[in-house]
Amino acid sequence: MPSIKILIIDDSETDRYTYRRYLEQASPDYEVHEAPDRAAGLALAESLNPDCVLLDLRLKEESGREQSGYAVLRELIG
Repeated sequence: MPSIKILIIDDSETDRYTYRRYLEQASPDYEVHEAPDRAAGLALAESLNPDCVLLDLRLKEESGREQSGYAVLRELIG
């Protein structure tokens, strides 16, 4: 059975760790990848073609300004 690729895009390291831990405990078939911001998340999504994306809807940009996760979602789905 092929693994299920899951991408976590979240600026909180604690949240990413928590999600990863739960997912890895839930199934050995989950291949979990993480991105700390919009740019890294979009790049990983393009290269991995994940089956599922867990997206923080209140991402912080490098400037510290909050960006809506909905904008990232629009970019993910094209």
